[in-house]
Amino acid sequence: MSMSPARLAFLSLPLCLLSAQCASNRSAHSARLADDSQTYRGLTLEEWIDIPWSGSGEIDNGNGELTFERDVERTIEALRAFANDSEAALARLQQLSADRDEDVRESSADALVELALSPERTHAAAMDSLMALIADEDPRTCSAALGQLIGDLDSEDADWSRLGAGREAILVSRVEFLLGAPGDDEMSTALYAIEILGPRSAEYEQEFRAFLAQPVERYRSPDAADALNDFAWERVAPDTDVARQESLAVLAAQAATALAPKDPDYLRTLAFAHWRLGQRKEALSASRRALDLATSQHEKEGGRQKLLEMLSLEASWPANSPSQPR
Repeated sequence: MSMSPARLAFLSLPLCLLSAQCASNRSAHSARLADDSQTYRGLTLEEWIDIPWSGSGEIDNGNGELTFERDVERTIEALRAFANDSEAALARLQQLSADRDEDVRESSADALVELALSPERTHAAAMDSLMALIADEDPRTCSAALGQLIGDLDSEDADWSRLGAGREAILVSRVEFLLGAPGDDEMSTALYAIEILGPRSAEYEQEFRAFLAQPVERYRSPDAADALNDFAWERVAPDTDVARQESLAVLAAQAATALAPKDPDYLRTLAFAHWRLGQRKEALSASRRALDLATSQHEKEGGRQKLLEMLSLEASWPANSPSQPR
């Protein structure tokens, strides 16, 4: 895609505005600021904040009027650069993390997470802003902030100490809130948080079991059954060498089948979840129900032979499989 002359003009700011950047001896991130007057790509924080959030416009940066077009990522990048030393930039990032635009929410929340978890310095204000977003009663705002934070902590070398046990407990409590949210993205964030937070504490996992055991009427996401089934299947599938969170998988699969009782795929997942826990009777019962439904649907629709073959526990789980039940 070719850039408009206006965008090229914005990206090619006068060299004099950036000359101080080249001589700076600051840290890698702070080096992006152009000079000691705290400009970023030739604009001050106030000028970045004044840029309209849609369309295009003009701004006088002291060297004549500069025409620009909307550039969300660059604006957030600028705010991130200023936020180390500016409460106004931090407040603007928090505000944008609650924006109606999903990309804006997630990019702004990601910038806050980067600040809050920075190994270079302790940024208590950024962490407070992030936790305020996670506590927000708008599930979209909560989901964006929680999802970005969990994503950054989803690694072997993640430093959870920056978060602390008290804040971890808040994250756990927000999972229940998001499980009942009306959006699919919020539901996905909740299940992702269960995956990452569950292994950190037996108490957390017990809370998650209680959340998943609640009546299915609480689920409002249109794809809740699919999301719950996928969560369960990833933990108990026969080609998975090491099962994990099996008790949560059973509850998720039970919820999926309660939401869609005539879907044989969900019953298959439930069968394998029971099988993983050594509950052979329950596993075979769910498998037979799945086979009955699949057979009936096969007779009406055709083309489901592969599913029929997979649904038999004995056929799908050969004796030499590394994925044996307990």
